[in-house]
Amino acid sequence: MDENFIKENSSVIKKTDKAFYNPAQEINRDISVMAINAFLELSKFKESNLCIFECMSATGLRGIRYAKEITPKCTIFMNDIDRDAVDTIKDNLRINEIEFNAVNDHRNRCLIEKLEESTGERQYGSSCAKRGDLNRVLLLNSDCNAIMANNNLFFHVIDVDPFGHFTKNLPFVFKSIKGNGLVCLTATDTAVLCTNRSKCARKYDVLIRKVPYYGEMALRAALSTAARVAALYDCGIVPLLSLSVDFYVRLFVRVERRTSAVKASLSECAHYFVCGCGYMIEYGTKSTEISLLCPICHGKLLLCGPLWKGKLKNPEFLDKLNNRTESKRITEILRLIEQENDCFGFYHIPTVCSLLKKECIPMVKLVSELLNRGNMVSFTHCRANSIKSDCSYHELVEIIRSYFENKDFIVENRLAIEICGKKYNREVVHDNMGPLSKPHK
Repeated sequence: MDENFIKENSSVIKKTDKAFYNPAQEINRDISVMAINAFLELSKFKESNLCIFECMSATGLRGIRYAKEITPKCTIFMNDIDRDAVDTIKDNLRINEIEFNAVNDHRNRCLIEKLEESTGERQYGSSCAKRGDLNRVLLLNSDCNAIMANNNLFFHVIDVDPFGHFTKNLPFVFKSIKGNGLVCLTATDTAVLCTNRSKCARKYDVLIRKVPYYGEMALRAALSTAARVAALYDCGIVPLLSLSVDFYVRLFVRVERRTSAVKASLSECAHYFVCGCGYMIEYGTKSTEISLLCPICHGKLLLCGPLWKGKLKNPEFLDKLNNRTESKRITEILRLIEQENDCFGFYHIPTVCSLLKKECIPMVKLVSELLNRGNMVSFTHCRANSIKSDCSYHELVEIIRSYFENKDFIVENRLAIEICGKKYNREVVHDNMGPLSKPHK
């Protein structure tokens, strides 16, 4: 491959300074192709022409991969507001021999007219007239929010992958997405979602605080925002897959246009009193009178929320994702997500042991005792050396203290040995890449 070109899977783009290319998002693009293919296989759309909208195309790499790798026949709408980026996309479409229409004068017209008309500048690569296996591409040069505002209930899939937060796009996304459509959302400002209480309140309308389960806190804050904005447009959301990896969160949610779905989504948004040590209690819990001091570390509890307290994934959807990739990292991430239980948050064991001024308890011992007591236990893809469990913080502390008082009191559980013995490659899963890192496959 020429050093002036970048190859990703079967797609090739030219290196340029005119449009932004992020190598660290290759995992994101890989999973997005898998997720959209799985979703379209599971969906029951009766239309023969499915429409996918990529709001911000930049170099066009993601849209080119959609055109080549999405198996059901569909139309890919690629868009960028920057003229230089659109010129770059045209060049890259030609390099990949993909036929496309460069659509003009669409700001005040419905895109359905453009699908039915043959107007627009049809352009080809050197041999793309022979490429009937590829999806059709319409290339737009406008504000993505304006496009969605003018095309009500039009798209089957909308992909929003901005620099920073996605909240300014959400009203237009839920106006333009069809019922039972798929919305793919990326937020790269995880510092805001994980640690910055005031900025998160401004950008996402959610109060958060820095906690050991910050990766899951970010997911639940983002889902809560999506659910509440969706409700304004009579939409409910069903999370199919929620990822918190590296420097971003990625959400895949199905949109349902039913009153019952709206009510169900809003009922999954709740407030919590949260301590920096990780202790939390849901606001409005009937059985407990809430103190403003943490019973574990005696720190101050802060009100957080609204946060999504429902499920973060759909098992049927995850089953469809299996065996769709050769990437070791994606395989490990999906394996971890598949075995995650639905408990809110997780316990980072080194943090808990440090709080108790103890060395770290062996994971197999801890998991054994929790299983012996009848608790649910699983690992999490959000952070290494952490477990998701329905045990209380008090129970966890009591187990750790009891272990160091008498290390023989825990009887190792066969299931715990099996769970801890599974070879999840945590170094691959928790890669902690920066925004411009080259990904490990």
